[in-house]
Amino acid sequence: MKLSGSYTVEAVFVMTISVWVMLSCFYTGMYVHDCVVLESMANEWAMKWISSEEKSAAKNWISEEKESIQSNLYIMRIKDIHMKKTTWETRVKISYQLPISLRFLRKILTGGNESCQYQTKRENINPAKVMWDSQLIRE
Repeated sequence: MKLSGSYTVEAVFVMTISVWVMLSCFYTGMYVHDCVVLESMANEWAMKWISSEEKSAAKNWISEEKESIQSNLYIMRIKDIHMKKTTWETRVKISYQLPISLRFLRKILTGGNESCQYQTKRENINPAKVMWDSQLIRE
């Protein structure tokens, strides 16, 4: 009974491909987690800033919250955060990078860009205040 070494060679290829697929799944799962955390924190910041009357409060929040969100993210690295409050809406724009060593996966997740941006906006309308003002106008 003779054994051939071809099974060993085939197993090397199968295991290599399996490891790459598992790494891709892990990185994609961590990326989705980071996207959800980033979206949640950005919306929370926008709501906090809408409720505050001071525009200078945003600078304090940005410096404090940047560190807190970075500790909650797995693979994203926050580069910059911009907050802008206009009459009708509040915008939060977050720039981030993905330091992933797998080039093909980074290209898929970021669209081939070095850095990506997440942007959200919230309306500055407070329904209770609008209703109260409209009742005053009617009287």
